[in-house]
Amino acid sequence: MGNVQLSGMHHIDSLLWLNKKWGGDTGEGAKITYSFGNTSGSGNDVSEIQKEKIKAGLAAWSSIANITFEEASNGNGQLRFAWVENGAQARPWWKSDGELDFIEIDFGLRSGPDSQNPYPVGELWETGYANVLLHEIGHALGLNHPHEAGFGTVADLAIDSIQYSVMSYRSYVNQPGPGPYINDFASTTPMLHDIAAIQYLYGANMSTRKGNTTYKWNPGQHIFETIWDAGGIDTIDWSNQSSDAQINLNTGHWSELGPAYWNGVAPETKTLAIAYGVVIENVIGGTGHDAIIGNSASNQLYGGLGNDFFDGGLGNDLIDGQIGNDIILAGGGNDFLRGGSGDDQLFGEYDYRFTGVPDPNFGHDTIYGGAGNDYIDGGRGNDALYGGDGDDFINGRAENDTLYGNAGNDTLYSEDGNDIIEAGEGDDFVDSGNHEDSVNGGEGHDSLYGAAGNDTLQGWTGNDLLRGGDGHDWLDGWDGDDNLDGETGNDELHGGAGNDTIQGGLGNDSLYGWDGNDALHGGQDIDHLDGGTGSDRLYGDAGSDTLVGGLGDDKLFGSDGNDILRGDLNHDILLANQTGGNDVLDGGAGHDMIYGSSGRDKLYGGSGNDQLWGEAGEDRLNGGEDDDYLWGGIGNDVLQGDAGSDVLNGGEGIDRVVFGTTSAGVKADLTQGTATITLQDGTAETDNLISIEDLSGSQLSDQLIGDAQENFLVGDAGNDTLSGGEGNDILRGDTGSDVIDGGDGNDRAGFATSRAGIVADLTLGTAITKNAEGETETDTLISIEQIMGSDFDDRLIGDDQSNLLMGRAGNDELIGGAGDDFLRGDFGNDTLDGGDGLDRASYVTATAGVTADLSMGIATIVNEAGIAEEDTLISIEWLTGSEFDDQLIGDNQSNTLVGRAGDDLLLGGGGNDLLIGQEGADTFAFNSPSQGLAAARISDFNRLEGDKLQVLASGFGGGLNPGLLDASQFVLGSAAANGNHRFIFNQTNGSLAFDADGSGSQAAVQFVTLSAGLNLSSQDFILV
Repeated sequence: MGNVQLSGMHHIDSLLWLNKKWGGDTGEGAKITYSFGNTSGSGNDVSEIQKEKIKAGLAAWSSIANITFEEASNGNGQLRFAWVENGAQARPWWKSDGELDFIEIDFGLRSGPDSQNPYPVGELWETGYANVLLHEIGHALGLNHPHEAGFGTVADLAIDSIQYSVMSYRSYVNQPGPGPYINDFASTTPMLHDIAAIQYLYGANMSTRKGNTTYKWNPGQHIFETIWDAGGIDTIDWSNQSSDAQINLNTGHWSELGPAYWNGVAPETKTLAIAYGVVIENVIGGTGHDAIIGNSASNQLYGGLGNDFFDGGLGNDLIDGQIGNDIILAGGGNDFLRGGSGDDQLFGEYDYRFTGVPDPNFGHDTIYGGAGNDYIDGGRGNDALYGGDGDDFINGRAENDTLYGNAGNDTLYSEDGNDIIEAGEGDDFVDSGNHEDSVNGGEGHDSLYGAAGNDTLQGWTGNDLLRGGDGHDWLDGWDGDDNLDGETGNDELHGGAGNDTIQGGLGNDSLYGWDGNDALHGGQDIDHLDGGTGSDRLYGDAGSDTLVGGLGDDKLFGSDGNDILRGDLNHDILLANQTGGNDVLDGGAGHDMIYGSSGRDKLYGGSGNDQLWGEAGEDRLNGGEDDDYLWGGIGNDVLQGDAGSDVLNGGEGIDRVVFGTTSAGVKADLTQGTATITLQDGTAETDNLISIEDLSGSQLSDQLIGDAQENFLVGDAGNDTLSGGEGNDILRGDTGSDVIDGGDGNDRAGFATSRAGIVADLTLGTAITKNAEGETETDTLISIEQIMGSDFDDRLIGDDQSNLLMGRAGNDELIGGAGDDFLRGDFGNDTLDGGDGLDRASYVTATAGVTADLSMGIATIVNEAGIAEEDTLISIEWLTGSEFDDQLIGDNQSNTLVGRAGDDLLLGGGGNDLLIGQEGADTFAFNSPSQGLAAARISDFNRLEGDKLQVLASGFGGGLNPGLLDASQFVLGSAAANGNHRFIFNQTNGSLAFDADGSGSQAAVQFVTLSAGLNLSSQDFILV
């Protein structure tokens, strides 16, 4: 005999009878002998039928515990069986030394049932007869009634019933008192806690059903048992049953199989338990509505017919609902779920879907809906979800999933993760959720929504709706008349075949219509639109967009921003929109109609008979090949007809026609309104010129003739003849030896594009320079009054007229000659020689304040590079300053000094000078009251702008001291009233005089004249 220790587990300790057991100590197996008869003498010998039942009872215990029963040959077994008329018991017999000798097992036997022993001889094992034997053998092996203390503890009422132990006297849990039995069916095996207790005492029998076992019962059979299975891949097969079953594969749990039995107060449906430590892997359901619960193993669960419920639990399970409207919960692990036929609900992660609490045991599931309208929810994990036939609802939920709608009108959601969605056949709805998803609508009219993330959406066949949502998305409608909207982000959208509507939305988008008559809207920001083949409508909307019509008769609308519109092939209409922007419009091939905006647009007709309308703004229009109509509209426009006989209408403004790309020299006559080009084959192309003021020739020898307006004629390359006609014209021959004839008016010859310095002499009527190859080119100058030089070192010589000579960049020499000349050296160290007449030196183009002193003959300025430039001034009577703070000083002649903008200082010197400050707080300086032969004149003294009169105190005398003029030294009137008065201003005639002794004997001297009525005061003087 061995010793028994308590386990500390209530359901085990409540079944321990003695502190002794057969064999070794707790947990060790035992070999136990048994015999029939040779008891205490009170029992009767058993029959052969009874022996068979007893051996079956022993086998039931040995199958679950490490116990070997051996029949004693001498009849003196450790377990001795007998039968009695009434009752049943297991009674130990002890030796004199206190050791257990044997246990007598008496079981009652009656010809008819009574309240304690209703099981007559001959009953099948499935009746309560087995329960009596199992109960008494359990005592013999060391088990106690759970309601008695014995060696262990008393069981709680919640676990004290025949459901948990054959040792119990209670027919149901929480029965008030033990016995009598009132149930109508008893267990056919040791039950859940019996197995746990006997295995605690002797260890488990690990050879019982260790192979692949299938548990299956006859149709309608009563079941009341607990499964002990030592291993293998095992299956509960309910396929031959029509009743509803609830099958739970978890160890220590009950299943509800077969008919309920009467427990004395109510029907009891819990009929099958799985012992602790037992793993049953698979279930096959019946034709009823079954509920099947998996365990942590990798289960294979099949529903059969009926509307079944599954919960796979942990493990990598295969669950197949088969026929019926099933609900399948995958549980943890990487599961394979198949709904089969019927409208099924399949969930990859039940907790996450219904409670919002993530399951730490989620897996990567594969789910097939099968036939029917299914609901599929992947939960967390990288799942593969297949809708199958029917109108399915599929949600990938978290992680990176693959969703397949298959046939039917499906609804697919991916939510979190980077998912792949194949909607399949039917009219499907797809919302790809967050992150970066790939969606294919497949066949049918689909609605695809990208939501957040950088998504790829493809409509495929059918008339599809694609919405990119947030992120930088790629959308492709493929076949059908599709509607695409990139929404936010920098998206790429492709319409594919069909008549598509494409909207870029927010962001810098690329839209491609491809085949069909498409409508493309760029939306906001900077977009690229390409209509592809078909007659398309393209709208740039807000932002600076690029629109390409492609093949077909397209309409392109530019809208806001600086847009590029290109019609490409066929007959297109391009509209830059009137909201502004500097747009580029190119009709390409075909007969196009092109409309600019109010901005500075560039319009190109390309090949075909095109119409170009510049509208408002300073536009550039190029007709391209064939016979075009160009209208500049409002603004100063540049029109170029190119090949063909074109109509060039400048519209309002000062407009120019350019002939730069002709294959022969052009004769353009603004008086006739024509421009003729004679081609090499002798044919002539004639353009009609309407409202054109300026002409620019070709690369060949041209004849350009102006009209009575002020024309700007540019010869460009070639030996050109430029005739200004009436009006004040600007003529620029450019390269080549040109004839430049200003005609009537005050005309200018310009050399701004010269590649070298020029020598232009109006007395000789020539301008000599060198071209890029170093060859000398000589222009003939006729009726020219003005010359503008080059960016190099020029020598410009006037004639006896009043000339305007402008040196531009370089160290230039400007000689006015006779006449009142205007000399402007511009940049560089220039020499300005006015010659005879009243000549002016101007610094209106200076980039900083200038100091010009006619008495010294020098003008100094610091250029933008910080380098001082110095001009030499000869025979200059007039100075005009810059936009900055200048110092202009005259000489002994009568000078005119003009300050222009800035705070300027003007000092006239000797002579009858005119001082003009213009804008800014100017200072008019005087060194003595008699510095001129006559009084100077200030034309625009303005106290409000801060103008001042600066007086040299030492030069004037009269007791003046540097600083502010004392109020007592100034008086309004015609003469000094007392001895303090020094400055007398006559408001009537504007004369300002100085009196050295006030009302004394010395006479007042007028030194300047200001505007009459000026409210002059002592505060307008500064004494230095």
